[in-house]
Amino acid sequence: VSDTIQSELQRSGAVNALSVGYASEVNGLEGLMSKSPKVVVSLGAAALRTMMASDTRVPIVAALIPRATFDRVMREPGRKSTGAVYGIFLDQPFGRQLDLLHLVQPDVRRVGVLWGPESVSQRHLLQAALAARGWSESAAIVGPNMTLGEATQRALEDADALLAVADPAVYNSATVSNVLMASYRA
Repeated sequence: VSDTIQSELQRSGAVNALSVGYASEVNGLEGLMSKSPKVVVSLGAAALRTMMASDTRVPIVAALIPRATFDRVMREPGRKSTGAVYGIFLDQPFGRQLDLLHLVQPDVRRVGVLWGPESVSQRHLLQAALAARGWSESAAIVGPNMTLGEATQRALEDADALLAVADPAVYNSATVSNVLMASYRA
């Protein structure tokens, strides 16, 4: 990722000279920051958290991170960084995801979706993309009123496919196999 960023910045002429440093842990961060960078690119949520906890005014570009995770990290207490923070998100627009779904399964008309506390704020975006195609949503919200198992059953009722929207309360290492098995069975 770092090599690609470097080559694209140099190729585009956006920078004349580029000095790159790496920090994979807090100790390395001190050495990196001692070089007075003009911008820091953090890769992933852990790197963004580390940068937000550092006492820096340097602009931060958070990359390789879902939008919901970026928003959550930005709300977390303990922020010391006072520099501008920008995000380059992993999320693909719902329209693009639905186009891919249509290519894989052309007869899809009803899409099952499991929403969690972080992702549910994006629901209106998916509903607009579905409406533009004449499709509908079979959804359930995982939370205090509904377990993941109950939500999965509800979302898969009459659904032609399950669209996975990133949310750590729904899709994580402890839950993903059960969700996949339930969707396969449905």
